[in-house]
This record gives sequence, structure tokens and C-alpha cells, in this order.
Amino acid sequence: MSGTWWIDENELLDEQIKVLEEDLDSDIILKGPPGSGKTNLLLLRANHLVLASPDAEFYIICYTSLLQNFVRTGAGLYSFPENRIITQRKLLEQVLGDHDFLPPRVDGESYAERDTAIKLAMAELMSSGNGQNSYPVIFIDEAQDYSAEDLNIFKYLAKNLCCAADSRQGIYGTGVSGSQWLQEYSWGASITLKYHHRVAPAILEVADKIMAGKLGHTSMLETHQYKGDRGDVDVTGGIDLDSQIKVLIKKLVKQLAVYPNQMLGVLIPHRDRVKEVVGKLNKDPDLSGFVTNAMSREFDPALPIWVSTVHSSKGLEYRCTHIVSADDFSAFNKHERRVAFMAVTRAKTVLDIYHEKPLHAFFASAIAKPNVDKISIKSLFGRKI
Repeated sequence: MSGTWWIDENELLDEQIKVLEEDLDSDIILKGPPGSGKTNLLLLRANHLVLASPDAEFYIICYTSLLQNFVRTGAGLYSFPENRIITQRKLLEQVLGDHDFLPPRVDGESYAERDTAIKLAMAELMSSGNGQNSYPVIFIDEAQDYSAEDLNIFKYLAKNLCCAADSRQGIYGTGVSGSQWLQEYSWGASITLKYHHRVAPAILEVADKIMAGKLGHTSMLETHQYKGDRGDVDVTGGIDLDSQIKVLIKKLVKQLAVYPNQMLGVLIPHRDRVKEVVGKLNKDPDLSGFVTNAMSREFDPALPIWVSTVHSSKGLEYRCTHIVSADDFSAFNKHERRVAFMAVTRAKTVLDIYHEKPLHAFFASAIAKPNVDKISIKSLFGRKI
């Protein structure tokens, strides 16, 4: 986790210090590009709350269990325990249980069915007037992916909200209504962070091309504070998954040596392939004992190589990020561009992309390297693009 969490005031920029100076008794939304410190600022504001009011019950809400586990790695640096960092599901079940509104579990109940049951129970709880303003503040990371219903529930439960959001990284359909809610809500302070420090310039060039002219995107390359070399982007195309994994293994082995004590991420578009990829990586003697399935109950955050779905990687960061089967992004339809933007900006220094079939035009163009050679008339014929 080297360099992930701030441990000293000298690491902060002026615009980040201003966020920490905002009153705790105010609704605040933080906006900004990947790597601008939004999640870290949530943790620091939560730390401010617990130092000022040790008796305050508060929670930091993470969109996924994997993000929860990642953010918990920063809790040890601050004055609150990691059990204050939970998912929305955990929070709602806790509140419903406190007021005897928690619906019993049903045998064979799916995740979606359980979610529906919990939301219906929350509607009943709110109609009864119970549980309102249970918490002084709820801190919400990745707020752009929650629905308006979700955000109304959070507001009911808390006197104040402190949200971090980036519309360019909204990768779920549920966030459509929530994005409108976030825009229209009367915030005590709406702060847009300009600078960011996590992603290397070579990767920023790809991200800027992916999102150019979309969703109010402004160039990240022009506002970066990254310290280090330009970084590296490499694309391996035209090979099947087995061949991709063979290339991936060679790169991971080298990166373990070059980047000790750093996290390396392997992102898979579809969940049903994660276990397969983990199994093949673990069969390699040089990787065995270093790889963990971040989607399983056996997930070990202490291991350096995390394998997860692309969607579950939201909010995470890796020194080196490998996107396998990137051509499968086509299944994400209208969110494909946002998913690609989110995925590539998980990388700090090295980004590796693997695919078999051609990528979507916007993605292929973003990772293409300019041709410095003069184009002859002859070269226009007989060559497949």
C-alpha cells in the first residue's frame, strides 16, 4: 500500500486542505478526477469527526465489498477502527435490525431479491419515522453510482452527507437517477478538485482520449502532479485468453521483482472467468502464493496480485494494471466508455491491455500510437486494417 494513504499534512495540496477546513455540520460533495484524493479526504474528514466527537457514530460507505476491503487498509493510519468502513447493504441491515424492521432471509433468495426486500423494509421504516438522523454524518464514496432512492435513504439516516463522486466513472445504470439527485441537491459546499497525483502521463493520455469531449471532461494530462517517469502502456492484441494469460504471467513475474510491496491488479470483464484466470496464474511456480481472488471469500488483501472483475475494481489503484479480454467491454453497451475510462485509471505506472477481437473504435484509437513514418500511396492498398 506504499503511497496510497496520506500520513502527513505536507502531502496535501492547498485545494485539499480547503476541503478539510469545511465545517463538519454541512452537506458536502467532492468532485474530481481519478487520483485527486477524494477517498482519502473522506477518511480524513471522518478522522476529524471522531477526534472532535469521539462519541459520534458514523460510517464510511463503499459501493462494493472489494472497495470496502481496500479502503480498510487505510483505517489503521487514523483514529477509527476498520468496522466503520462498510457497504450500503451492511448499513441498511443494521438500521433495520435496530428498529425491528429487518426482513427474515428466505432460502434461495438471490442478491437482487434480498436488495428489494431491504429497500421495501426501509420504505416502511421511513414511513414510520423511525431511524431518522441516526448519524451525524454518513461519508459516501463513489456516490455517482447510487440511485436517487439510495441517496434519499442516506439523507434520511444522516444529519449531513459527505460524498465523493465523479460522473465519468459512473458505470452502473442505477446511477442515472442518482446523478440528477446529486446535481439538484442543495449542498452546503460543492468542491471540484483540479489536481491529481496518482496516474502517470502515458496512461493519462489514454484516459483523456477515451473521455475527450464527454461528460464535461477536461484534460487530466494538463493538471497532473504525478512524480516519476512517464509510465508505460502496452497492448497485446489478436490472441485468445490462454495466450493472453501466458503473456500476463511473464509480465507479472517481472513486476513482482521491479515493484516490491506494491499492488498489481488483473481486471476481467466477466465474473465467470475470474476463477479460471486465478487458477492458471497460481499454477505458475513463480506466482504461486502471490495471487488472490478478490471476488471470493478466501480473498487475502495482504497478497500483491489481486484478480477481480473490472466493475469491482472501481475505486481501487494498482502500481501495474492488466486488463484481460478487453474486447469483452462491448457487453457493457452504453457504459462501455465509462468502464474503459475507469479501468485504465486504476493504473498508476504501468497499463497492459490484452484482447483477441478488435476493440471498440474509441478504445482502439485511445491506445493507438501515432505513426511517424510518411504514408505512401502504395501502402494504402492490400493491407487489412
